Amino acid sequence: MDSSVDVSAEAEALISHLADRCSRGEPLGSMSASIYCTAWVSMIQKPTDGGRSWLFPQAFQYVLDKQSLKGSWGHGSLGTNDVDIILNTMAALLSVLKHRNEAKLRGYDLEIADLDGRIKSGTACLKQKLEHWDVARTEHVAFEILIPTHLSLLHLEGVEFQFTGLKKLTELNTLKMAKFMPEFLYGTPKTTMIHSMEAFVGKIDFDRLKHRLEEGSMMYLPSSTAAYLMNVSAWDDEAEAYLRMVLDKSEVSGSGGFPAAYPSEVFEIGWVSNHIFSTQPQLTQ
Repeated sequence: MDSSVDVSAEAEALISHLADRCSRGEPLGSMSASIYCTAWVSMIQKPTDGGRSWLFPQAFQYVLDKQSLKGSWGHGSLGTNDVDIILNTMAALLSVLKHRNEAKLRGYDLEIADLDGRIKSGTACLKQKLEHWDVARTEHVAFEILIPTHLSLLHLEGVEFQFTGLKKLTELNTLKMAKFMPEFLYGTPKTTMIHSMEAFVGKIDFDRLKHRLEEGSMMYLPSSTAAYLMNVSAWDDEAEAYLRMVLDKSEVSGSGGFPAAYPSEVFEIGWVSNHIFSTQPQLTQ
């Protein structure tokens, strides 16, 4: 039997399935849950008549459930250049700190005890990861601004990190930010900076970014949208509606987790189609 015929039939079936989903006019995306994005969403508090409340408590529960026994969050390589685990752990630890500090303000003693233990193990693990991190060899989009911002936000919550590569990281951050002007975001031209709005917390006026919303989202990214919603002076119902849609409609619905992007029709279909048509030249045109 010619195996290429079977593979082509499967490929055509996949294309047909994707085409059918697109024709329904519903959001499409099958990315798995992202600890980083879920952690940022879990930090959103909505103003209420009595003060404020956590908008997505199920997202925070997801963050708690995903902490490893060693204290870190996420998966990565076994090497020393594991920036993904560093970013996941930073965002998750920041969320736990915010929830612990809020619990202290409200006098929730029983909740604080568990969170303190998680913070201790998470902080210890992150310190170890940062100390062994080879900053100079890192290749990760926007790490030079994302990690310094997280370090600053963690500092505001009472946790400080010093590590061997901090000087190099500071140098890279200074070089990168020297090219940045808030007007890049306040204007209308497309910019990939919208992909990482959380990197600019404390550096820009988020009230001047509403025009950047697309169907309530910042480039269809939960983390970037969460950063926007957390830092505008007036609550944005459109951004909240987008995040609730993601929670209800995405492939990870029901878990409390949020994907890195949703919907992702163009990326996913483009990726699948490119792979299929580049490896299956015998597909029926």
